[in-house]
Amino acid sequence: MYAKACELVRNNVYGLIASSLRKEGDTVNMSFGNATGFMVSPGYIITAGHFVHVDKDFSKPIHNFFEIIKASNIGGQTQVAEFVAEDSVLDIAVLKGPEISEEKLLIKDGIMPRGTSCGFLGFPLSNVEVNPDGKKQFHLRERFQGGFISNFSKEERSPGKIYGYYETDGLMYEGSSGCPCFNTEGEIIGMQIASQMRKKKDGEGIDQVSLSLSISSPEIIKFLKDQSIPF
Repeated sequence: MYAKACELVRNNVYGLIASSLRKEGDTVNMSFGNATGFMVSPGYIITAGHFVHVDKDFSKPIHNFFEIIKASNIGGQTQVAEFVAEDSVLDIAVLKGPEISEEKLLIKDGIMPRGTSCGFLGFPLSNVEVNPDGKKQFHLRERFQGGFISNFSKEERSPGKIYGYYETDGLMYEGSSGCPCFNTEGEIIGMQIASQMRKKKDGEGIDQVSLSLSISSPEIIKFLKDQSIPF
């Protein structure tokens, strides 16, 4: 059902690496982060906002170096990208890279009803390692995930700022942040940003909760317009 949609979306999906030098006492260490992103306009890649920060923590600085690699080029050389802007309330950020995808993704401007089938494509469970010689190894494994929209919710996360997101009925893999959420036609309807878990009443363990949160495509469109990014 999603084979053709995955082929279309894959042409615009990127693996992302963020890195920073961190001084801890007398030792200088390199801090890494990774996520998925997707190109919505020539050179402009949307991803989850928390990814651009050290330790994926909004209270910490933005990484000072970013690299990208297109899904179809995995195994090749990464390219340098630069941070453009973020919205910490919406948990969305945009990077500017040199590559231009051959096909343009359509971002659907509208809210999808409950029961809508949706797919996700990207690089969850990926990691970055540093070899003894100092060279980085970016371990990427492309994965598709699927589910259905359970609900669309709105909440005010800051005065006057309404945040709209989907709940989907499948718990996403760890590290799915930034994966595009798309319908069977390959149209973007959102972006994966988080999973929702709840502790049992006794505080021990996790209840069986299968909810993942995706920022809706109208929020992505609004963010792009606010940044004067064509799409």
